[in-house]
Amino acid sequence: MFRVNHITLPSSRLYSTSSSGKSSLKLVAELRKLTEVSITKAREALSASNNDINAALEWLQKDIAVSGARRAEKVQNRTAREGLIGVSVLSNGTNGQNTTGHGGVRAAMIELNCETDFVARNELFGRLVADIAHTAAFMAEPDESAPTCFALISPDRLQDAPLLSSTGETPKVTVSEAIRDVIAKVGEKVSLQRIVSIARTPIPPNQPSLGHRLESFTHGGVGMPSQ
Repeated sequence: MFRVNHITLPSSRLYSTSSSGKSSLKLVAELRKLTEVSITKAREALSASNNDINAALEWLQKDIAVSGARRAEKVQNRTAREGLIGVSVLSNGTNGQNTTGHGGVRAAMIELNCETDFVARNELFGRLVADIAHTAAFMAEPDESAPTCFALISPDRLQDAPLLSSTGETPKVTVSEAIRDVIAKVGEKVSLQRIVSIARTPIPPNQPSLGHRLESFTHGGVGMPSQ
């Protein structure tokens, strides 16, 4: 014979994500999609912010800034020999109406280094390369008196510049902050090694025999055609 005893659970035992502070899988997944942090870090952020996504995002931003700076200092003496070359062409000189190209030219090529080939093939690292190259191209300034079309840019000059996303998103961090955040996420040294840019003003219409034409090519791309 079986006997069933009915009991009443206290309200504190109810499974409620808001009352218990326990983050749901849905919230964890949503936060990870927005930030690409680990499951553990997402749960920690949600727990610290009472499962409020916006508050969790602010918590993560502060946490990444602190942990990124700490990790960057820890890995600064390591050797970073892997990485990617990124190319961004904002204007290639052609105007779509002829083959000569009377339009202006604005482009840049950057080298971003890391420690391992594994991180170099990481999508997060690849997007950072694309965004830094886009930023460098946007900041390129024409110098018609220069002996060559190409100009070397010191990586230090770009560190405090707003990171301009290649997808058109509103800038949220500087280049140095973006590098720091990636260091916090991948755990490796990441350094901006070299930058070269080209910027030329459009050729006047009264000089039909002249024109600008820029082509780019990358070899061995792993994620994007421009890397």
